[in-house]
Amino acid sequence: MAVSEVLGCHQVSLRYDERLIIDKLSFHVTKGEFVSLLAPSGGGKSTIFKMINGLLEPDSGEIHLNGLVAPSRLGKVGYMPQKDLLLPWRTIEENAAIPLEIRGFSRKEAGDIVQERLCAFGLYDYAKAYPNALSGGMRQRVSLLRATLSDSELLLLDEPFSALDGITRTEMQEWLLAWCVREQRTILFVTHDIEEALLLSDRILVANNKPIREVKEYKVEFVKPRHSSLRFEPLFVHMRKEMLSYLQGGMADE
Repeated sequence: MAVSEVLGCHQVSLRYDERLIIDKLSFHVTKGEFVSLLAPSGGGKSTIFKMINGLLEPDSGEIHLNGLVAPSRLGKVGYMPQKDLLLPWRTIEENAAIPLEIRGFSRKEAGDIVQERLCAFGLYDYAKAYPNALSGGMRQRVSLLRATLSDSELLLLDEPFSALDGITRTEMQEWLLAWCVREQRTILFVTHDIEEALLLSDRILVANNKPIREVKEYKVEFVKPRHSSLRFEPLFVHMRKEMLSYLQGGMADE
């Protein structure tokens, strides 16, 4: 175990409706890393997230947080789902404050903390607006801000940009990259988009089998901060082709 290990999954297995989804899977994420988990749609990526954040418990194996076995993980990991799930009757400020209220802060205390962070997310001018007044990208920023207020070092981002149009998605990817470099947060990111994984990640864990038994690791050493134009670099194109071939090879074997 690395001293700086924030998350460790050790030989975890899970059955769902009698079907084996995860089979003795092991991987880790260290402090300050941006790690993407890449697999085909329906391959079990979101199930892994549910195990990590405590919504599901593995049938066997152990999940560690900060180097310690964590049998209870609910509320200890920041989680951003695919859909923003903002409450339409609460303002942006009030939506972002929900994790703080759950942790026992008063509404005033929670509001003061949120106010301090709105600028960093480009949301200061929208504090009193309601979700229906925001674009899809802005709503996802609110969702990410809410996830960071869980007071967890680890953030789980589950395909947060999959529902956005291409231009907005690219903008959000670049914004997230800049934010991660500035804040040095530890992130596990789920996607089925190879380009997105390459643009954002320090490491990519690729699963090409069902159930997920193992992951192949790719180190991504492009200098940060990165720009979407990186997609046209020869090494980027080569790595994309290599990962696509690995994914397709696994699906062909099923």
